[in-house]
Amino acid sequence: MENKFYIPVAGKNVPENVHPEANRSSYGKTSTMANQVSIKNGELLREFKQVTQELVDVLMAFDESEINSVPVNGGWTAGQVGEHLFKSDTAILNALYGPVKKTWREPDVYVEDIRAMLLDFSTEVQARDFILPTEDVCHDKYTLIVALKSYRELINKAIRALDLSVTCTDPLLCSVVGEWTRFEYVHFLVAHTHRHIFQLKEIHSNLQRARA
Repeated sequence: MENKFYIPVAGKNVPENVHPEANRSSYGKTSTMANQVSIKNGELLREFKQVTQELVDVLMAFDESEINSVPVNGGWTAGQVGEHLFKSDTAILNALYGPVKKTWREPDVYVEDIRAMLLDFSTEVQARDFILPTEDVCHDKYTLIVALKSYRELINKAIRALDLSVTCTDPLLCSVVGEWTRFEYVHFLVAHTHRHIFQLKEIHSNLQRARA
């Protein structure tokens, strides 16, 4: 049986030098730091755009009969995967535009753990109830893609316009992961998308083999 992991919780296992109260007066003071942040944001935006286009392309590869077909080995349909991503995007978008506070640590402390967890495709990650897809519902491929693209465009604008170094205090997501920065939430979204692109490709291959 596959191991199950939960999302890394902020505030746990934080190195001493990046504790929320550490380096209180130093973060964000120098132009060098500002340049580093700008470069990281640009790299993140490029990856976000690339993975979003790949997601759309993968969903487009399914025909209308396949989008709601359950794989032979069980699990979610492609439509349910898309719905799950849309629900996750919605929660993250709300967090990005929700209440925030100043960050007293490096804003990317949890990025490595987030990406390591989500990009290990051999491990099952437990989805929270509020982003689980609806059961026994038929999804229209084009409606789903339009919805995903529209929210991704809003997130694109958020990445470009907002200060990604601040800490989000959205009550819903804080109850799950603690306090992450906007930068960390966008990294979660990107890695989460990579993970489900892999799943969608597996579903599509599964359905193609079943047809053969």
